[in-house]
Amino acid sequence: DMQTNYDYPSVSILGSTGSVGEQAIDVAVQNGIRVNCLCANKNAARVEEQARMLGVKACAMADREAAKELEIKLADTDIKVYTGIDGICEMVSNTYNEREVVVNSIDTDGVKNGFDIELLKLVCDAVNVPVIASGGAGSVKDFIDLFKEIPEMSAGLAASVFHFGEIKINDLKKELINNGIKARI
Repeated sequence: DMQTNYDYPSVSILGSTGSVGEQAIDVAVQNGIRVNCLCANKNAARVEEQARMLGVKACAMADREAAKELEIKLADTDIKVYTGIDGICEMVSNTYNEREVVVNSIDTDGVKNGFDIELLKLVCDAVNVPVIASGGAGSVKDFIDLFKEIPEMSAGLAASVFHFGEIKINDLKKELINNGIKARI
């Protein structure tokens, strides 16, 4: 059994089978942070492993066939399985004590062609907690587009573009401010 630190908020990890999602799970486990919900596109076998290891309350699969497969795999548990984009939004709109939701779109993660605006809008509309976008940033323009398209977005995150110096964080912040978007300097 995993030791959980209830002083930390619980989290939902949308995109749990991607590299960022797997790393988020590792961080949660290492720090005793409770993971309540998981979400992925098609990898029902991996979500089942994650769900059982973490003891989550709910899972969602974007792909309907994968959701059916996951329901069968988790039939011996109390874990609720949601189906499709509507199901993902329903899952994150239910209160599982999350204080924020990080959405990592497997379709845009690592591609560097921009964030999954459509999915992020759906999630923002479905929840009453801050939403953080992850997966897809390849340029400063991608961040500007994110915050212009979804003004209620709390944050955007990226990894490789910062690690490899493709975007300098201070330059990004200055450009956001120049475009009327709040950023801390």
